[in-house]
Amino acid sequence: MKQPVHIESREYWIKVLEMLQQNWAIIEPSSEAGGDPCEVFFIDDNSCVFDRLRFDSAQEAEKGLARNGFSRYDPDPQMLKHMPPPSAPFYESADCQTLVYSSGRFWH
Repeated sequence: MKQPVHIESREYWIKVLEMLQQNWAIIEPSSEAGGDPCEVFFIDDNSCVFDRLRFDSAQEAEKGLARNGFSRYDPDPQMLKHMPPPSAPFYESADCQTLVYSSGRFWH
């Protein structure tokens, strides 16, 4: 069953894994009071959120993404043509939950 996930930001990060396969990430500010916490949503090409990580700040999230092979997505016309980012509505489903990053298995 698909559960909707509300993500306002559209500043994508991308990690190309192999030809025609990539992981997407979006840093979303938290609605919690105090500090500057945020959550990173990891999304597949079909708009399914497959994992999440929380950070104390967007700056820490950006450092973590860069350290783990993600880079900011540059939506130039060629990239949009060959690797368009996933689009809203985003959702979660047991069918796509892999927890590859929050498990620590592929996160440094």
